[in-house]
Amino acid sequence: MSSIYLEILDNDRRAIFKKLSNFKDRGYLAGGTALALQINHRKSYDFDIFLGKPISRFFVRDVKNIFGEIKIVSQSGDQLSIFTKENIKIDFVYYWYKRIDALINTTSIGLAGILDIVADKAATIGRRAVWRDYIDIYFILKLGIFDLSKIISLGKEKFGGEFNDALFLEQLVYFKDLQITDAQFIGDSVPEKDIKEYLERTVREYSKI
Repeated sequence: MSSIYLEILDNDRRAIFKKLSNFKDRGYLAGGTALALQINHRKSYDFDIFLGKPISRFFVRDVKNIFGEIKIVSQSGDQLSIFTKENIKIDFVYYWYKRIDALINTTSIGLAGILDIVADKAATIGRRAVWRDYIDIYFILKLGIFDLSKIISLGKEKFGGEFNDALFLEQLVYFKDLQITDAQFIGDSVPEKDIKEYLERTVREYSKI
């Protein structure tokens, strides 16, 4: 079993993470929290659970039984978004794309591997990213986990022709309509300006190749 950084979760989120073990046979934890548990770069905010089957009314019943009092934000066969009584968001998403990396086993639910998380982040930035997605890509690059060429390669490997590398690069440095939200870093804080300038410089240098 791999070592993970549970300290990125506060007490309420640790309790939720523990309860997510109830879904370990139906899905896995993906997104920024799964990444933070593996690379320890920022605190967790919400949970994205990718499921292998569409969401049924029986699944919704199970969620209510496990978490108790919840607020349902949206509900369909593809996604169930809720807030727990602690005001923590959990998204359950029917995700039909095949994984390109092995799951990381934990004492609770499995985590998406870094290859899958990075490919998913790249695809998201090409569509409807939020500021924390940019932060995550910044750390993937800055920590030397992957370079831009590898990130693009992973996007193509997972999504094939659906992944547009030109759009990904364009959106990675387009901040005009981006709402900047707070992020609590592990270690030294990184100013918004530094993240933007680093991404711009990295894309500029990559485009010269």
